[in-house]
Amino acid sequence: MKRRLLLAVVLGLATGLGGETLLFLQRQCRLIEGSLREDFRVLLYLKSDVDAGKQKVLEERLRALPDVDEVRVVSRQEQLAALRRDDPELVDSVMLVGENPLTPVFEVRLSEAAIARVAQWLLKAESLGEFSDVRYKSAQVQALLQAQFYARFIDLALAALFGLAAALALAGRWTLRQSRPL
Repeated sequence: MKRRLLLAVVLGLATGLGGETLLFLQRQCRLIEGSLREDFRVLLYLKSDVDAGKQKVLEERLRALPDVDEVRVVSRQEQLAALRRDDPELVDSVMLVGENPLTPVFEVRLSEAAIARVAQWLLKAESLGEFSDVRYKSAQVQALLQAQFYARFIDLALAALFGLAAALALAGRWTLRQSRPL
């Protein structure tokens, strides 16, 4: 009887430690995923400067695409000011050539579901206007998808662990009931 009790305690401790470890890893995966998702943006650079009316129409068309959470237009002046904050020497050397060479950019924040299908989304977005360049961090997409995969895998492992713990508890209870005299 003491041996069975010791075995039950050891199995309980192992199950508890395994469960807590998986819960910790699950939380870390969710935090990483959230951080990567919050930081992810697609930048669509226009080929040339367009008037405010066309820019607003293009912004609304981008906003109307599926899975778009937010669209923000960053003007030439805003980009130059940000560049001036980050690297003033570069701005000075660029301004020697002439006026501001930057073109407006649309900064698009996608929904969680669209990140896995970013290539398909880009095809739709590029068909809306004349963009000179489209940029996003492909390594960030890959890391985000891996974090989602690991979080779901850990969910599966937790479910299996809790199912195993419940089965062991039921088996132990059944064994105790069978060993008692009637």
